[in-house]
Amino acid sequence: MPTIENWSITIHPADDNPFQAPETLRRCVRGLLHDDPRLETGELRGDVPIRTSPIVKLDLAAKTVQTRNTLYQLGAPDSAYVEWVNEYTPRLHAALVALILVILSTVAAQAQVLDAPRPSPKLDKVERQLLTAYAADRALDVASTHYMITRGNHEVIMPRELVDSTPAFAGYSAVMVGTEYLGVRLLNKRHHRKLAKVMLVFDVATNAGLSIDNFTLPNYRKRGER
Repeated sequence: MPTIENWSITIHPADDNPFQAPETLRRCVRGLLHDDPRLETGELRGDVPIRTSPIVKLDLAAKTVQTRNTLYQLGAPDSAYVEWVNEYTPRLHAALVALILVILSTVAAQAQVLDAPRPSPKLDKVERQLLTAYAADRALDVASTHYMITRGNHEVIMPRELVDSTPAFAGYSAVMVGTEYLGVRLLNKRHHRKLAKVMLVFDVATNAGLSIDNFTLPNYRKRGER
């Protein structure tokens, strides 16, 4: 079986278009080819990286990748690619911790002061401004995620099926803004306006940082390679 060493997953060269929707981008494998009959005929060279046809099925457990034309065995991955994956995986852990903190704060707010007189849950001026900033953050997150995917980067926090579809990701972000609004009202209703503001500030800062990072990621598209 043909083997690809020093491999990485990248955008297929035919989809090298910065204006193409992320959900339509096809992936391929780039690396050095071994044990392929085309090397003996001189059609391909083993010392020159190749890019496969679009990936049909990737099985990392079996270390195989089925493309449109060929089934390949995967050898050792590109060390720079592994370093890139390892660098951004901790963000997934940070996002999960943040989610747990939000859930715990909401549960704590529900458990306290259930019988006390309940003030108005309406948002005050500061909360409205922070919620507006959060909504802008979510919109920026959609735009920055689309931008970094078109530059050959991979999303490591959200499911690929969600972020590859810009309309679906925008809908998800709108739901998150609505959830944030309901969370603030709930905290206000339970006498926790300060906690509501802390939650808003935390979410605004977290999303802004991720969006800025998306815009500053390097361009992993290798132009001119066909």
